[in-house]
Amino acid sequence: MKMNWIVFALILFFAGCTSVQTPPATDDNADSIKANPIVQEAIRYLRERNGQEPSVEEIANVLNRTTVHYLEKANYAEAERFARRALAFGRQQLGAEYRQTLASLHNLAALYDAQGRYGEAEPLYRRTLETQEKVLGLEHPHTLSSLNNLAMLYQAQGRYGEAEPLYERVLETSEKVLGPEHPQTLVSLNNLAWLYEIQGRHGEAEPLFQRALAGSEKTLGESHPDTLSRQLNFIILEISRGNIEGALMGLRAMDGRLRRFVDAQLDTSLDEKTRRGWLGRRSNFQAVVYNLALQHPSMETRRFASDVLLGWRHLGGEGEALDARLVATSEDPAVGQVVEELAASRSRLSHLMNSREPDPVAIKQGQARLGKREVQLAALSREYRGHLDARQVTWQAVQEKLPLGAALLALRRFLPLDFKTGKWGEAHWLGMLLPARAGAEPRLADLGAVAEISTAVARSRTKGAKAWARQFYASLFGRWDQELAKYDSLYLVPDGALELMPFERFILPDGRYWV
Repeated sequence: MKMNWIVFALILFFAGCTSVQTPPATDDNADSIKANPIVQEAIRYLRERNGQEPSVEEIANVLNRTTVHYLEKANYAEAERFARRALAFGRQQLGAEYRQTLASLHNLAALYDAQGRYGEAEPLYRRTLETQEKVLGLEHPHTLSSLNNLAMLYQAQGRYGEAEPLYERVLETSEKVLGPEHPQTLVSLNNLAWLYEIQGRHGEAEPLFQRALAGSEKTLGESHPDTLSRQLNFIILEISRGNIEGALMGLRAMDGRLRRFVDAQLDTSLDEKTRRGWLGRRSNFQAVVYNLALQHPSMETRRFASDVLLGWRHLGGEGEALDARLVATSEDPAVGQVVEELAASRSRLSHLMNSREPDPVAIKQGQARLGKREVQLAALSREYRGHLDARQVTWQAVQEKLPLGAALLALRRFLPLDFKTGKWGEAHWLGMLLPARAGAEPRLADLGAVAEISTAVARSRTKGAKAWARQFYASLFGRWDQELAKYDSLYLVPDGALELMPFERFILPDGRYWV
């Protein structure tokens, strides 16, 4: 749940800051630049784009940006290939202390860090930090970023005693240099708070989480992605301290904000990193809700988890496809006009939400404009009205639609979370059983680890198709077998890979096919 400064650092490195060393300009440099295929490709790209021979700095920047591109896509093999070439190129052509060379060194460290190759990442982070302290100074944003990344590396290895003084130094310097409400100061607050939280030091974590959340709401707005992440961190703290009622209240507030804006972000954002960030927030939020219901079962936690499980299934960036369908099928010209205005409102709001310096007032105005356009389109289209209603679907509404004698069985992949340590586990399957009868409450169960179920099913394949079908049913639904037998019909809502499963071939314990 900590905020990561790695991408922030990379952006700063490419921001056109003053060089710390002038590169030599010789014919030997030019010859070596052209020697490597990766460098040659960068040169060709820059020639086509700019219509002239590129400078050494421009080539280094392209190599670094390409490294970051592959790193963000988790294509680690290509990222390492470009990172190594960029580092060698920078050292040879620019010098070890030049900003593009430091960026390359940092990128290679970040790559190793992302892969869990901590022993290889640490000396590179240290070298980057030492050089920046020498060349840029102790208080430069690049230096603080590298200091933060080294602290996160220690934290990932459980070396909390080494991480803490680094986080404290980053926070103290950020408050002094950037100010107490600067976005990066808030990141520092959040990171130190999270370090305290995972060590069980809840009393020290709470005021920092509160400061980070309050500052984020004031500076970025309550619906900004960073604000939502910090709110979720604070909710996890509340759960770990046993304040389930307060946590549930916070999750309900988050649910309303996230449902609307995740949908809008997935509709409008073409940037893969941004989309992945919103998808990650959606996934983390849902996982916290499910874990709360499983670890602290009550009528309220189960009901809320059921609403989230069913309601969020309808949120997946379907707005643009629906808009296009409405324009193509409607004979009312007003529909096309409102759809166009709605798309423009979504796009503008997405830009505001993902800006480096978001304006909370402008975001609120954008939200109001978007809401107005949605109401206008809903008044013109029954189908769009249904789309909006689906955002607010509840388990009670679904239950009322089920025929007598039936039940709905929904499955969802989620990550278990230890609220005390803040550590995530391996993926599990969650099951929700909703009977049709009036007064029946939804039931939730952890159906087991995805990997264990997959392994058991894979082993059964060697024994034939029937053994596989019997094992799959037993692994997923064995604990509910007697309950499922009570219903005349069962409506299945699978998730992910389970959507491809031939459930009709599953074999029950008594030897009958399920369907």
